[in-house]
Amino acid sequence: MNISDYYDGADKLTADHGSSSYFKISPSQAANFFSSTRQWYGENLLGEPGFEGSDSTVLGTIVHYFAEQASLKIKPTDPDKLVSDYLDSQTVTDRSEILSLWRDMSNTLIQGCIHGQRPPIATELFMFHKLLPGIYVAGTTDSIIDLGNGSVSIRDYKTASTKPSGIPYNYRLQAHIYAFLATKAGYTVSQIELQYVTRPTKTLPCRHFEFIEPFTSDDLDKITNQLQLIAESVHFWNTHPQYRYLLAQDYRLKTPSKPTLFI
Repeated sequence: MNISDYYDGADKLTADHGSSSYFKISPSQAANFFSSTRQWYGENLLGEPGFEGSDSTVLGTIVHYFAEQASLKIKPTDPDKLVSDYLDSQTVTDRSEILSLWRDMSNTLIQGCIHGQRPPIATELFMFHKLLPGIYVAGTTDSIIDLGNGSVSIRDYKTASTKPSGIPYNYRLQAHIYAFLATKAGYTVSQIELQYVTRPTKTLPCRHFEFIEPFTSDDLDKITNQLQLIAESVHFWNTHPQYRYLLAQDYRLKTPSKPTLFI
């Protein structure tokens, strides 16, 4: 498996819907629906370009890959070549910085939350759920951890430049969506967890930080309602184009009214 390999589940969604003309709500982008509404509609329904990545996201993908392989108890052969080949396929500003960071950050994350810990019961699991005809929420969770009490934890790996203070809104919403999907898949989810690894500083090495929050029935109800709101908004966008400017909060999208004839 190469670092750039990514399964988007398009074949499963196409098979379920009967065609490729479906809409997918992405867990990683869902927070923008509430916090950056115009941006969300622009990128998801108007075809406007979005964030295409940075050196930080490239580094995060590399660290995530090696954490995933470690959780599967796979030791990749020639990891340096894997990283080099992946970087060749990406547009990066400072290749040397990424090369100097990925190994220590990967090892720190693996030592902190994978080696010697309870193994995941699922890794890189793609899940989806149909909210409305042709409208899905779908994504791939990093790991699902059996807590040994009949419930599971939704785990997400994150990289950071400085010590994090907790789980921010966008990451929490993303994890709650994965918890929603896991619940629909038959799991009993009782918590979410973010496993961070930070870059080294001038005085400190790479460090691992763990943040765990409960996932309650109230959280499940809330995220269910939030996802349904997004789905119904997309449906309204498609069926009532004259009101798109209201949904996207952009008056420039308002279609000109037809002139009224006096009788």
